[in-house]
Amino acid sequence: MINEKSLRNAAKELQEVMGLEPTLDVKAKLPVLTEQVKEAIGQIDPNVDVFSDQTQAVIDELSGAEEEEEEAPVTKKKAPAKKAPEPEPDEEEDEEKEEEEVSLEDQIQAAQKLSELTAIAKANPEFKALRAKLSGYTKASQLKAVMLGVIIPEDEEEEEEVPAPKKKVTTPAKKAAPVEDEDEEEEKPKKKGLPSFVPTKQTIGTSRMIECAKAMQTIKGSQTIDVIADLADKRFIKAGGTSNVKQSKNIIKVLLPAAEEWGIVTNKDGKLSNS
Repeated sequence: MINEKSLRNAAKELQEVMGLEPTLDVKAKLPVLTEQVKEAIGQIDPNVDVFSDQTQAVIDELSGAEEEEEEAPVTKKKAPAKKAPEPEPDEEEDEEKEEEEVSLEDQIQAAQKLSELTAIAKANPEFKALRAKLSGYTKASQLKAVMLGVIIPEDEEEEEEVPAPKKKVTTPAKKAAPVEDEDEEEEKPKKKGLPSFVPTKQTIGTSRMIECAKAMQTIKGSQTIDVIADLADKRFIKAGGTSNVKQSKNIIKVLLPAAEEWGIVTNKDGKLSNS
């Protein structure tokens, strides 16, 4: 025979393990509680519900008695609510976003090998005019300086075609004053100058970089990049361009690694001087 304490303990454990709904009233009178426990026993899943030896003994005894009685109404077992699976983050999409955020300038700056820079030049239409000359570069620093110069943004006015050097022209009304041909002046041999890889007007469609290179070649004493950029800006204005000291400063920073490598300038504590 099952005593009252065993029955109530068994009812409590059944409720805790099975999560019955409505819940078993462990304080109910024995006849009522016995019927509730019998109904709960009918809902036991032997593959899931595991009980203590004391409760299992109560279950076995009541199960044997229940077989002799009519089937009791079924007590429904409350099914635990299932949580919707959280969507997994799309790792490929995150990687694509990170790749999109890397600018072309950052890719060039990060490249250390000549082969990496060549691959970037072939993959981007900005360097279409440069592709035929890629085989002529032997050092990564040379090609990097040229590629950075190509993608540096210019003012709208500076993007317009720079007037070609004028030659002496005679008209019926008057004679035109001779204009100094800066390109011919650049072709004259000099004792010290930038290497042949420095971009020209034909490469990038502007003469600001040429004036920056000249300013770096004619440093008097030891000067900061700001002073040299101001000098290059004035030279460019004199040649017919527009003022943009900030742009001149950026170009000088692009040319500086190659100029140092070729021994054209020396950089000491942020001040440049001719070697």
